[in-house]
Amino acid sequence: KNYLDKDIQVIFQGDFPRHLFGRLRRLEVVRDDVATGFPVGLLEVLHSLETLHLSCTSYKEIFSNEGCLESHVGVSKLALIKISFGNLTHLVVFSCKKLMNLVPSSVAKSLERLVTLRVSGCSAMTQVVASCDQGDSDVAGANLEEEILFSKLRYMTMLDLENLTSFCSGVVDYTFKFPSLEDLIVTGCCNMKIFTSGDLITPKRVDAWYSESACCWDNDLNTTI
Repeated sequence: KNYLDKDIQVIFQGDFPRHLFGRLRRLEVVRDDVATGFPVGLLEVLHSLETLHLSCTSYKEIFSNEGCLESHVGVSKLALIKISFGNLTHLVVFSCKKLMNLVPSSVAKSLERLVTLRVSGCSAMTQVVASCDQGDSDVAGANLEEEILFSKLRYMTMLDLENLTSFCSGVVDYTFKFPSLEDLIVTGCCNMKIFTSGDLITPKRVDAWYSESACCWDNDLNTTI
């Protein structure tokens, strides 16, 4: 289903029975110029979501505290995200000009079933996965593991992200594991000098594309980038 910003507000603020959305598997949000992030209050009803497309939004972060439900007072945002997006298999983000990163590392750890990741036209983005420090409110009290596993991720695209410097680098040098990665497309990311600052585990060969017709692979993701 494709929703505009007003539709999202109608769903969230309306009197629709929450269980009606429990079976929703695909959601597209287009031209949301109102919210600064995906309303956390919707997370409780999207626990079957498999595909999320965000296009031309004004989001500064995908997951914000806007619209937090009274029924979840005392329940952390991270806990709601893990419940709602543990089934996510396809995440596509296009032309979200204010988005500086896609997800914090704490959320990335919950995307265990993700198969396809596509990010394009997000001019403010500097990292795909933001490395969280100990003071981050999203991970306060959480166990900061140094390993992030994308066990099912097969296809990854990063396109026209002119301020992107890395997939992830920062306070914690995470070990990223991509055991199923087959295709990586990186084009229009002129400031990307490294994939991650931590260790990488991938298959021996990944089809890494830097144009429609040019494919290269140089032993690992960092040297290939």
